[in-house]
Amino acid sequence: MKDARKNDVAKAPAQRRNQVFRLLSERLRRLSAGRPQTPSEVLQRQSRDER
Repeated sequence: MKDARKNDVAKAPAQRRNQVFRLLSERLRRLSAGRPQTPSEVLQRQSRDER
């Protein structure tokens, strides 16, 4: 039982970091929605055959 609690405590910081990352990434997507992409991003999405 002690080991199970220890694992839960160890996972908590990682779970919090994941939650914070998800929230920040959602916010960044909202802020950048509808903005034009830089040419390098456009090139990255093209296949080699298109170039």
